[in-house]
Amino acid sequence: MLTQQVKAGFEFIINQLGQDITWTSVKTKVTKTARMGFSGGSGDSDEIVNAYGIDHKVITIKASDGFVPEKFDRFDYKGEIWICKAVKPLHLGAEFVGYKCYVGGK
Repeated sequence: MLTQQVKAGFEFIINQLGQDITWTSVKTKVTKTARMGFSGGSGDSDEIVNAYGIDHKVITIKASDGFVPEKFDRFDYKGEIWICKAVKPLHLGAEFVGYKCYVGGK
């Protein structure tokens, strides 16, 4: 029961505080719009900056958005284009809730 409440809270926060983004699959050319949470490079850990560079962002996508982002996929946000450098599954406890996409670009 607690896991479902935490998952619902995670989705609520992204729905309320997130931003609209357009995702395009590099393989299939399918395009979808979703809500995303994101963070920039300024406050992130040294490990992320060293691995992905200072121009990176970390985009959080909910599993319920219905697509699986992959490396080299494209994200469009307010005229900026970001290319996915890596994708990691996101879990809250044992529950799969979405994806963290490490992106770069402008």
